[in-house]
Amino acid sequence: MVCWLWSVPEMLLDVFALIFTIITAVSTDIYRFNSKLKRIIIIYFAFVCVVRLSSSTLNIATLIWSFFRAAIIIGVICLKDEFKRDLFKCFYKTLSVILIISIPAWLLFLAGVPFSSGPAVDLGDGFHYIYNYKFFIVSYGASFHTFPRFASVFLEPGWIGTICCFVLFGLRFNKKEITTYLCLLGLLLSVSLSAIVNLTVCGVLWILFNNKHKWLTLSLMFLSLSGIFYFGSSYNNGNNRINELIIDRLVFDEDLGIAGNNRTTEDFENYFKEVMTGPNKWFGINYLLTGEFLETNEWFSRSSGIKKDLIMYGIVGTGLFVLFLFLLFFYYKSKECLVFLVCFLLASFVRNLWHTECYLILFIVIMSYLHRHSQKYNDCVGNAVLIKG
Repeated sequence: MVCWLWSVPEMLLDVFALIFTIITAVSTDIYRFNSKLKRIIIIYFAFVCVVRLSSSTLNIATLIWSFFRAAIIIGVICLKDEFKRDLFKCFYKTLSVILIISIPAWLLFLAGVPFSSGPAVDLGDGFHYIYNYKFFIVSYGASFHTFPRFASVFLEPGWIGTICCFVLFGLRFNKKEITTYLCLLGLLLSVSLSAIVNLTVCGVLWILFNNKHKWLTLSLMFLSLSGIFYFGSSYNNGNNRINELIIDRLVFDEDLGIAGNNRTTEDFENYFKEVMTGPNKWFGINYLLTGEFLETNEWFSRSSGIKKDLIMYGIVGTGLFVLFLFLLFFYYKSKECLVFLVCFLLASFVRNLWHTECYLILFIVIMSYLHRHSQKYNDCVGNAVLIKG
């Protein structure tokens, strides 16, 4: 996922993570297990079984390896909450270091300062044609605009935008954390429409749930957004980056809903209707996704979002995973966790990476982090009531 690790075999990273999980399991008291966690693990394991048993590359080796990777996620689920919070702290501090390096380098690159890169990397999907500048990457594929978008050391601008959005909610927009400002800047530089819309929509929910001066805050937020929209649409007759990269992509479109909703093609939509009205709608067509299929149906690789998950894993597989997310929410149940659940689901509608290990681990540890703050708040309120009484 991170360009610094592209030359490292994925299997080697998985082996390292699995060995670390096993060593910590047998040598330290950092795990706990109860009936609620048992239900969560069973549902997640059922999802893994549906996905892997329907895979086109099913064999003993891949099956065993899939269960090993599932064991890593299960290990994170069973971590005691204080260690989940430590894991999130480790993640966002590492992200801070990455952004502190890559954001200034990116701004210098935009200013015309030359950076050396290795040879262009063609991922062979007709979409990603990448130059790796070590501190950041630039993609000259189908998503390239006249104004390149910030991707940091990740494959796509939307990836860093989505991750920054998650971390902002995980940190509760803490003004004392430098990571908050770095993530906000990274998200804006990515010009990821899905991340910006997600931050705005869930930000409104967050304000309604947490802000004492909610209506004043929402009014100021509305006025600020209105000013940005007016400036972007009117400055230089709309010939500016704000209008091109954000506002124009929010214009209503009869076929797409909004112009920026370009995650699927007409061929994909026709295939989606075919699958959802046929026998494969229950368990998907994961068993059909061979190299030959992907080569002859390039539009499939270029698509993303919840519909792609439904095609691949069917109603059963996708439903199991959504159930798994809701069970995790009910385990940590709080208003802030609810907002983050909505944030995670909205991101998943346009980017089908939600079941990958990176995103899933981040979801688990942020839920624990937000739950702890909610507990502290409730304890303070309870103590105040007792003192007053």
